[in-house]
Amino acid sequence: PGKGRLSGNNLKAEAFYKKDSVFTAKARLDISEKSPNFNFLLHQSNYDKYNWENNFASIRTKTLSGIIKSKWINTSVDITNIDNYTYFDENNKPQQFANQITYLKVKASKEFKYKKFALNNTLMYQNVSSGSSVFRVPEMVTRNTLYYQDYWFKGKPMLVNIGATLKYFTSYKANAYNPLLAEFTLQNTQEISFPTVDVFFNAQVRRTRLYFKIENVTSSFTEKNYFSAPNYPYRDFVIRFGLVWNWF
Repeated sequence: PGKGRLSGNNLKAEAFYKKDSVFTAKARLDISEKSPNFNFLLHQSNYDKYNWENNFASIRTKTLSGIIKSKWINTSVDITNIDNYTYFDENNKPQQFANQITYLKVKASKEFKYKKFALNNTLMYQNVSSGSSVFRVPEMVTRNTLYYQDYWFKGKPMLVNIGATLKYFTSYKANAYNPLLAEFTLQNTQEISFPTVDVFFNAQVRRTRLYFKIENVTSSFTEKNYFSAPNYPYRDFVIRFGLVWNWF
């Protein structure tokens, strides 16, 4: 709990069940109440339209989660209700949503292995049944990694990991970034959605690790339409490499 105008509280409860080595199940309840970001309450600037002082109510959030981990698949379900959600509108003005936001997130992950190869998959579904006009998320998000792993050379001195990762999210009207506020604001003119492919090579010899990664490989021959936020391009074709040497 805090003191004064910027106050809040948080409550967490959790129940856990384990069935031998077959699966584990967890249920969790998170309840929190906190003041909005200080930028929503008070902002002073030399720009006339960026001056305000508000007396917004505290944001109340309730999240009920269920998590199951097993040898077949790992899944989680989160149901979140948010009251007094605060946001910046299309005119960069702070607002507080009058209704309740109801947000569902379902996530599943599974890794398939065959000899020295593996395919690791993570899929997430999101749905905002109430409040989607101000709380926006992509409906589907996926991350898939195909890789090869083995020991190289006689005596198996080097562990090698080679593969590629595909990331993709469905089209949605992502919030725009306002550098003057250092905050994200609503916008209704541009949708973003794009796949990225990263290729990597990792090698480990005892306490030494070598890594080599090529990010956003497809950007060199696909349409230049990848954005982190409207008017802010996602990183272009980049090669990263390095050496990690642990002395002890």
